[in-house]
Amino acid sequence: MLALQYAAFFQTLTPYTPFSLYEKIFAPEVRFSDPFQSVQGIKKVHHIFAHMYSTLKEPRFEVTQVCQNGHVAFISWEFHFVRGEKADTFEGVSKVRFNDEDLVIEHIDYWDAASNVYEKIPLLGWVLRRIKGMLRA
Repeated sequence: MLALQYAAFFQTLTPYTPFSLYEKIFAPEVRFSDPFQSVQGIKKVHHIFAHMYSTLKEPRFEVTQVCQNGHVAFISWEFHFVRGEKADTFEGVSKVRFNDEDLVIEHIDYWDAASNVYEKIPLLGWVLRRIKGMLRA
């Protein structure tokens, strides 16, 4: 199953994962997007993960569920990392599409950037939490 192989790639990803392995997983024209960016091309995808390792301590993905139907898969995951001296984690889901050659042509991440990033910025976080409180039923 393609999705299980792809999930294993993410669980074993390190800053030392060679670009040649990315070339075995991703199509050259792959499109990747998450709440912060949308890029196209395998080199840009590689750069995103290299940047992740250069800006966070001990980042890693733990896959919790994999569902695949034809060329489309949904992968639920937990992202673990250390911010300052504090361990942190959040959940997300990736929609992944494969081409006929079993390469990833699209990877879209869905996760809550507001509560997992923006609300943790001191002044901005206070404002966002206040707005969220006013919107609650």
